[in-house]
Amino acid sequence: MDVEEQHRINHIAFTLETVYKLEPIMLRKIKELNMEDLYYKVELPLVEVLGYMEFIGFKINEKELNKLKEEYEAEIDTLTNEIHDLANTEFNINSP
Repeated sequence: MDVEEQHRINHIAFTLETVYKLEPIMLRKIKELNMEDLYYKVELPLVEVLGYMEFIGFKINEKELNKLKEEYEAEIDTLTNEIHDLANTEFNINSP
């Protein structure tokens, strides 16, 4: 076993241990926030699907994605101009 492989093993072991220790804390918090239905009926069932998508990936329609990008950029420009007009000055609206 080489150093890189041992590093990966250690990282995975640390991650699993952390998740194991956090589980009761997170489940208690979910219950306190009355979010059990959301967790068990929505979030948990999606874990397998989202994990699969992350591992395998998914196809996109690049032409449609670029079309949406152009539409959103135009909408952002319009809204930015409206904001500047309402404020009677230009400023960085992305600044916190």
